[in-house]
Amino acid sequence: MRIETRSSFINFILNTVDFTNAPEVAFDIEVEIKDFRGYEFQCHEKEIWFFLSNFEDFVTQLEALETKRQGEAQLKQFTYKDEDSPFHLRILSIDSLGHFAITVSLQHIHYLGNSNKLFTDKISTTFEIDPSTLPKILSDFKAFLAQYSNRKGTTE
Repeated sequence: MRIETRSSFINFILNTVDFTNAPEVAFDIEVEIKDFRGYEFQCHEKEIWFFLSNFEDFVTQLEALETKRQGEAQLKQFTYKDEDSPFHLRILSIDSLGHFAITVSLQHIHYLGNSNKLFTDKISTTFEIDPSTLPKILSDFKAFLAQYSNRKGTTE
């Protein structure tokens, strides 16, 4: 699934589906921001895990956003608090004229060298999207959920 404008994109690449406990799915997520102070910025984070319910909630919120053209839809990784979540996506209305934006945040927590201290790398960006792309974004996420549900039914 790919959400893009002329200058930026977010790409979800299915990595792993796991039904061992709660239905979970992992994506590799790519974010590219062009025209970032004259440079192009790319970030690729592997294996961002979500519960199926995260996507179901997001699709429900997207349906309301697409219908009402006001509000927002949020996709968060697992049940982390906002400040701790390695991934956070928001699609939101930005005015009463029907304009929309996407905010995406990626966070990577890691150790440096032999230290036992954790360090955090973060990127966060917001860019405007064409309102006419909202139905496609919704249909892409619905198609993923349908595929995911089909896999769930065949593995249990």
